[in-house]
Amino acid sequence: MKKNDDLGHFWKIVSYLAGSNLIYDDGDYKLVYTNEVTRRWMDGGVWKSDKIVYQEPKQLFYLTTARVFSLYKGQCLREGDKPLPESTIEYYLRNSKSFLFETKKESFKKIDPRTGQQEVISWEETGMYGEKITKTKKKRTSTTAFVFDYSLLNISIETGEDLELTPPSINSAGAAPLSETETQASIDFEANDPEKDDLPF
Repeated sequence: MKKNDDLGHFWKIVSYLAGSNLIYDDGDYKLVYTNEVTRRWMDGGVWKSDKIVYQEPKQLFYLTTARVFSLYKGQCLREGDKPLPESTIEYYLRNSKSFLFETKKESFKKIDPRTGQQEVISWEETGMYGEKITKTKKKRTSTTAFVFDYSLLNISIETGEDLELTPPSINSAGAAPLSETETQASIDFEANDPEKDDLPF
């Protein structure tokens, strides 16, 4: 019972942090409605991945842990409660019925915690007539995320974007497979990931 109470308190604080804009949609967490997901991990110095296809679409809740665990601890102390050690929270989460898997290098917006806005880089280029042109690009980063079946979580979190369904894969016979797992022995995730070191893995 204590484990369930502790987990319930953790998710209650996560809901509070999201509702108070202390953690950010697509920066610290995201909701994805899909029937196909990719799990990435490192094995013996080699990046690998699984593609998982579900029979029915699922509403998945992705949660990064670095900032969320720190803010959970701070909120517990403000409420006069004793926070659980991070290792205990992680153990409870991994062994909860809503937990699906952990994935590496999941893409999120790079949020400035001081403003709550996505960070932007800007630079100047010279136009064909010698004029200065300012260009901007919104920054993203990649980090580790825990993935949960949202329908099994006793929380309600709103996001700023509508959830979109990813179409199912179609096999050679023209039918969507019931389930599928593909493992790639070696994948170069570094080539197109210039900000790979922004957050710890």
